[in-house]
Amino acid sequence: MRKVSVASFLVLAFAAVNAQAAAVTLINDGFEASWTGTTLVGSDGNWTFNYGTTGPNVGWTFGAGTGVATSNFLAAQEGSQYAFLQTATGFLSQTFNVSQAGNADLSFFYGLRPNYAAGQALEVYLNGDLLTTLSTQTGWTNGNLSLGFLNAGNNTIAFKGTGGLGGDTTVFLDRVAVNITNVPEPTSALMLSLGLGGLLLARRRNSNV
Repeated sequence: MRKVSVASFLVLAFAAVNAQAAAVTLINDGFEASWTGTTLVGSDGNWTFNYGTTGPNVGWTFGAGTGVATSNFLAAQEGSQYAFLQTATGFLSQTFNVSQAGNADLSFFYGLRPNYAAGQALEVYLNGDLLTTLSTQTGWTNGNLSLGFLNAGNNTIAFKGTGGLGGDTTVFLDRVAVNITNVPEPTSALMLSLGLGGLLLARRRNSNV
């Protein structure tokens, strides 16, 4: 029977404890859910903007100048719809729950409205704090940000445009995801340490026999 060295056992044991990456559940992460109400619907024949969408499955809170859009001029990353942000006063946000503390990453797709005025940037927030401001370009860009260490409990991500409606500039958002790499609980780490200590002691005693 092949023997496993202590060093190999340590690597496997710590990997088993630490490698616990999982996606956080976001409601309507691709903005495909049907809504039951809007504050305004606007269309120029090419784009349809549903402002302030609400409903039991919407998941997001849509502030001023935000909502869900559809168009044949820009294919969605998921389904046929995506969020839009136009004004500098309206946030698009969602509160999500972290069941176990860990290091978090945020991913999403964002892009500028094709064939319209440039100048709209995208701000990203976590729990009310600005993380970064991203410049936009025509077509989709895959955004990836570290959210750092998140404690267990509720956290809120939010997005906001920086421009006004002047020049009719819009940034789109789609396929938002949060992933957590869990840190082992103190009890698990303690039990692992005790077990490894016993293994090392037994190995030392056997080598002296």
